[in-house]
Amino acid sequence: AGKVGHYEIAVDQRQLEVTVQSLLDEQGQTIGCVALAVDITNQKEAERALAYISDRMILLNRVISLAGSTLNVNKVLEVACQELAQTFGVPQVAAALFEENQIEGRIVAEYLAPGCISAMGMTFPLRGNPLNEDLIQFKNPIAITDVMTDPLTVQVRSIMQERKTVSILLVPLTVRGEVIGSIGIDSPVPREFTQDEIELAAAVALSVSQALDNGMLHQQLESHNERLAQLVEKRTAELQRVNERMTAILNGSSDAIVFTHNDGTIRNTNEAFDRLFAYAPDEVFSSPIEILAEPPFDQALIDALRTAVQTGEPQRLTIIARRRDNSTFDADVALSSVPETHQVAGGTVCSLRDITQLKEVERLKDRFVSTVSHELRTPITGILLGANSLHQHYPRLSDTQRLEIIRRILDQSASLAELIEGILSLSRFDLQKHRTEAVRVDMVESVVSIVEEFRLTLQNKRLTLELTKPALPAYVRGSRLDFSRIWRNLIDNAIKYTSEGKVLV
Repeated sequence: AGKVGHYEIAVDQRQLEVTVQSLLDEQGQTIGCVALAVDITNQKEAERALAYISDRMILLNRVISLAGSTLNVNKVLEVACQELAQTFGVPQVAAALFEENQIEGRIVAEYLAPGCISAMGMTFPLRGNPLNEDLIQFKNPIAITDVMTDPLTVQVRSIMQERKTVSILLVPLTVRGEVIGSIGIDSPVPREFTQDEIELAAAVALSVSQALDNGMLHQQLESHNERLAQLVEKRTAELQRVNERMTAILNGSSDAIVFTHNDGTIRNTNEAFDRLFAYAPDEVFSSPIEILAEPPFDQALIDALRTAVQTGEPQRLTIIARRRDNSTFDADVALSSVPETHQVAGGTVCSLRDITQLKEVERLKDRFVSTVSHELRTPITGILLGANSLHQHYPRLSDTQRLEIIRRILDQSASLAELIEGILSLSRFDLQKHRTEAVRVDMVESVVSIVEEFRLTLQNKRLTLELTKPALPAYVRGSRLDFSRIWRNLIDNAIKYTSEGKVLV
């Protein structure tokens, strides 16, 4: 027809591009043709190679892009299965993950063409399974052309037959040198996988493995963070309970408690401190501890604190403490060092107790002992002198002198007995004052019994005693012992200071 035709033909495994041009005569009739043949075998191979490389790069880019954008392991496996199925032109690709003990594997992702049987969630043994044992041991891809005859598939033939798998390419998923799973590319027709296909599947598996590693690390990190959060929450709750208990103990203490740094600056106090020293809460924080003592006790306090820190030995001292309003009081101070740890800052615990009343009691006791010693010394001295005179001068003394000395001894003994009885009465009163119970006491009966005790004393002094009793009982509530002591002291004083006549009760 006078047109130019372009054709591609194969001749002896060569690819030719042929251009044909017809030759026409003057009348327009075809009288022949001219054909030009060009060998394009290498060009076509280069185009196919370029297309393969392009498809491979597109596939790898998709997998790598997804692997870098998500930590969802299952999502990465699903996309990898889909891309491999489309690239290899197969109806089904499945991904499996192995248990840590490598006893069993489980299908966790797959791509299925319509009409294919799903294997999602299916488990299969790893031990005693030559196919997976070989994969785990050598960590290399395995390409099998006929799964029904290959010895590696003997344990999984029934599964593959059910899935209508004829040929399979199995590539390992390797993380940190350990096979943790596999991707299986199933072909329903006999197929010999090329080296390029095996390398492509291995490259995809490598990208997926990196994503799996990141995902597993993320899961481990999340699990670790969750455990850490639980541990922190638990530890925080424990510390809160300990802090509440310590706060309750410290605030329940009647002693002022001061926590200091090693340099002696105050960092915490309890409520008793605020009450005792009249400071507002937190007012003395960061102040030196010596502000709590009057000179020169301030220096003694800081010296004791330094000694406690340096030696670790508890220190005890008595100081004159100073309140916020500059009033003072006697204080007993105990200091103990607190070693520094990774959880607790070092410092000291200082306990201060107001011993003003105790000091006053000690002063009264000293005064009492001094007074009693003086009072006891006088009659005892008289008794000793009289007894010594009788002992040394008895033969030379007249009866009158002897009787006079004896009378003096008796008088001094009576005074001594009276003084001792007074001390004992005071002691008994102090012992009983917190245990006395009020009872119903007949005052008339109480007085009569005490009067009888003094009959002999009255006769010796030639005195009489007149007791006037009411017609009816006179009841009061109180301590029977205390009332007896009161009547006894009153009557004794009346007799003592009455030289003649009578005592009226």
